[in-house]
Amino acid sequence: MNDYKTIVASLIDRYDHDIDNGVIGGLLPTGLSFGDLKDYVDTRLYTRLEENMTNVSYSTEEELKKIVLEMTFNILDEKDMINGDMRTIYEMDFK
Repeated sequence: MNDYKTIVASLIDRYDHDIDNGVIGGLLPTGLSFGDLKDYVDTRLYTRLEENMTNVSYSTEEELKKIVLEMTFNILDEKDMINGDMRTIYEMDFK
């Protein structure tokens, strides 16, 4: 799970940095805040990732990183915790 936390941190830290610097907005769909997203990551996301990764195979660390980032983004998106700016950053820099 520590590998997952390190990988996920790269995405969350990027969003946090861009919000702090006014590059992207921190308001999420349905009125949630970026703090809500961070709380979800800390309390529930890693359990979901563990469950989803049970039957996933990968051959390289880069492949693992890509899979974990995609699953993380999709889980957060399903929970309405991704805004348009975050989607753009993910698609441009992490996909």
